[in-house]
Amino acid sequence: MIRGLRRWPHGCKRERARGHRSWPVVAILVATVGTGVVPGTPARADAPRPTRETVLAMLSGVDSGPRPAEVATLGAGVVPILEALHRDAQLEPFVRARAVEALGWTRLPLAARSLRPIVERDPNPFFVRAALVAIARLEGTGAVPLIADRLGHPSSVVRMGAVEGLALVGTEAARHSLRARLSVERHAGVRRALERAIVRGPAAVARTRGVTSATQTATPNDAAKGRSRTREGH
Repeated sequence: MIRGLRRWPHGCKRERARGHRSWPVVAILVATVGTGVVPGTPARADAPRPTRETVLAMLSGVDSGPRPAEVATLGAGVVPILEALHRDAQLEPFVRARAVEALGWTRLPLAARSLRPIVERDPNPFFVRAALVAIARLEGTGAVPLIADRLGHPSSVVRMGAVEGLALVGTEAARHSLRARLSVERHAGVRRALERAIVRGPAAVARTRGVTSATQTATPNDAAKGRSRTREGH
């Protein structure tokens, strides 16, 4: 776990100028190559049901989020709690982003079904970024078409999440999508991430500073307005 992470993620300078701010987030340590799934004990469907208070406390650390093993042992009951925490606009944005990221550590198909609507419809690009990485971890090669489609998203934040997700999957199909995007990508930070991902695969994510899902304090409407102002290469 990377502690005290405060720096703004690559590819987000323009978004920061529009009022976004960074928060400490969950660091992703990649342990397998080519699968998008981290080894460990899967969440048990019959595990004792966690409480909202317990999960919220896990997500609310100032300098770090929950350890993957902590999430993986909570069972299927944690999924609706994480979903509700992501939707709770009264919570700090970094807690909501951690809730999205934590869905990826459950290793439950139910969690993947929760992530797809975030990727497809959430107006906050930082939550989409977190969801892209989480679904890559859960579905591996099955998520490549969904993730690759976001390589052309107007927001560099979302594009960065797509690069990270495909790097985690690490298959030839994923690398092919990354190489194709590199030929047209104009944003310097995203280009650097593409180059690392093509050469290093999953290690490109672990060797930088893990997946960092920055968040913002703007409302969903503000996020949508900021996204509409973003142009390719920004």
